Amino acid sequence: MEELLQEAIGLNVTRSRLTSTLGSSLSVEAALIGWADRQLNLWCGLLKPENVLPGHIVQGLEFRNFTVQERLERVDQIRVLAAATPSDKSLMVQSLKDKGRMVAYVGRGLGDAQAIKEANVGLYYRTEWGAEILNSSSDIVIRENNLLLILEILKWGRGFYGSIQTYTQFWLSAIFVDLVTGFVMTIFPKGSFSVYEMVSSGEEPIPILQLLWVKLILGAVASLSTLTKRPSDDLLSKPPRDPNEPLVTDGMHGNMSAQALYQILALLAIHFTGETLLNMKADEKSTVIFNTYVLCQIFMLINAKLYVRRNISGNMRVKKWFWGIIDIIVILQLLMVEVLKSIAGMRRLDFKQWGLCIFIAAASTPITWLLRYIAPLKIPYLSSAQGLNPKSKGE
Repeated sequence: MEELLQEAIGLNVTRSRLTSTLGSSLSVEAALIGWADRQLNLWCGLLKPENVLPGHIVQGLEFRNFTVQERLERVDQIRVLAAATPSDKSLMVQSLKDKGRMVAYVGRGLGDAQAIKEANVGLYYRTEWGAEILNSSSDIVIRENNLLLILEILKWGRGFYGSIQTYTQFWLSAIFVDLVTGFVMTIFPKGSFSVYEMVSSGEEPIPILQLLWVKLILGAVASLSTLTKRPSDDLLSKPPRDPNEPLVTDGMHGNMSAQALYQILALLAIHFTGETLLNMKADEKSTVIFNTYVLCQIFMLINAKLYVRRNISGNMRVKKWFWGIIDIIVILQLLMVEVLKSIAGMRRLDFKQWGLCIFIAAASTPITWLLRYIAPLKIPYLSSAQGLNPKSKGE
């Protein structure tokens, strides 16, 4: 990934060190456009005297006179594009994109508008001039007089990517389990393979309040729980991702498939054998199924959080806010089953039944981790999501 940084008047020591930090700790290559002072670039840390090569500093006139092939061959070596016009800036951005680079351009003047617009990510370092034009062209507006905020932008962007992976893994697995079990329970509502029951029962498999509660967990609460961790500084040492790589990785795919398969088998086993083997009444059985499903989603959310976090930062610790949200879900689920049972269409569960629900949900953790590492599974359509940069395809 290339970071094209253009600073105007007012450079200070703190902001100048940004270029050195970008290159050393972020796997990001930095290039300054518009500066002609070689000593200034050396002082910034972008160039080191012993490492300066002929192709590192190029004049804008020379760059625009290159042939297309020459630009593609030399653009990776350029660290300073001096005396560059707006068209030179745009040409450099386009050349880097033609080589398959992810380009982020930071500009602060009207001359940067086109380059900001053409970059994969355009950042506008806000000034009093050209605000409206640059606001409409840029993806991110830096409102403070501090270019080190670029580091925070990179860190939060990579952190949000991990959070999206966490929620995607949780959501796809839960929805797939919901669809399969709901379909089977609708066809065979009594837990027996009877054609007459399949055609004429007319019963709803999940009461409305239970359905709303499940959607709340899958939606607002789960999404909030994935965004309660401030991105770790360890994210800054990770290389940029390929914009065309799948959002759902092979490891996530195996984890989702194992979770979905386990939950479907467990819930359907209760549905078809609960009344005979477990001596449950019909309303007790439906309550146990619903309770087990919700608890499984809680454990799956924890598993997804820890699994993605381990891959990204190697840190298994999760912020207290996350556990607080998990506690709220558990408490509300307990109130719904034990207090609001008549409204929710459920029946109170005894300690044995609660223990069964918790055991089945908790067992999903070791079982799915074992399945993922021993025999990775693949369920069709669970890994079709792609992490595409919208600007990389549209220009």
